[in-house]
Amino acid sequence: MKHHSRFSWLAILLTGVLGIPLGVFAAGSPSAAPAAMQVTVAGKVQRASGIEVTRLPAVRYRPQVTGYGQVLDLTPLLTLRAQWQADEAALFAAEQEYLRLKGLNRHGRNISVKRLQAARAVWQSARAQVAVLRVRALQHWGSILARWLESRGNPGLDGLADGRRQLLRISASQASYRVKPPVHIEIGGGARATLVSVAPRVNPEIQAPTYFYLAESAMPVGFQFTAGFPVSQKVLTGVRIPGAAVIWYAGAAWVYVRTSATGFERRRITTRYPDAGGWFVPAGVPPGEQLVTQGAELLFADEFSGHSSGGGGG
Repeated sequence: MKHHSRFSWLAILLTGVLGIPLGVFAAGSPSAAPAAMQVTVAGKVQRASGIEVTRLPAVRYRPQVTGYGQVLDLTPLLTLRAQWQADEAALFAAEQEYLRLKGLNRHGRNISVKRLQAARAVWQSARAQVAVLRVRALQHWGSILARWLESRGNPGLDGLADGRRQLLRISASQASYRVKPPVHIEIGGGARATLVSVAPRVNPEIQAPTYFYLAESAMPVGFQFTAGFPVSQKVLTGVRIPGAAVIWYAGAAWVYVRTSATGFERRRITTRYPDAGGWFVPAGVPPGEQLVTQGAELLFADEFSGHSSGGGGG
């Protein structure tokens, strides 16, 4: 087979000597890439250049948007619980005292109306204080957590108080997210969180729906993480493309697949579905194809140069 030029000297200079990814230059040169999108590289040149390929397995994917989460400080919640319990106890005592004096007054046991009115005022004040706490709980924590605060011996709240569980606040990354949130969600490191309720306040930075989740984890307070929120019940089949395999050119994402022992083809992929350090791609690169996972910049440079490094297969 006739030899053309050596594998692009430009690729070797920029990536091997200067260490500059060619994808950066490609993105800024909309008229530079050739239309053919085919590259031929001899096997020995592939090995010398460190080009690596991986056969892509089929994966299943449920479309989702990114959720941004944070481990909450429980001090405000537990302080509110302690105050609620104290005020409930004060309310009970005030009510009992008022009812006692009222009964004595009714039976003519020398209880003045003024004293009875004072006891009633204390009781009503205690009722108002508890009502204020209930409104505060609803506004900050929602109806479910408010019920947890109001009840005694609640397993969910007790698990938070003794450190066995953590309370997470997770916001969808899109204000338009209106799908029912998942009951269980992966939060990284193999840990899962369980839905508690919709939060009464949205994320002020992105004005997006926000939810409370419980997790049995050991993440520090204030720790921030990402999680996936499904946007559809439909499950797609395709492949997972790692970010390192992608070349950015003219505002689009491209990858190379090996079509023969010496042949490579550049293909455009969608970045609609971010997933695990890359993207899920439902079409364009079928399962079983050989994806270039290392050396895509070199292939792009060779394609850009208008030459192919041909030669024998070895």
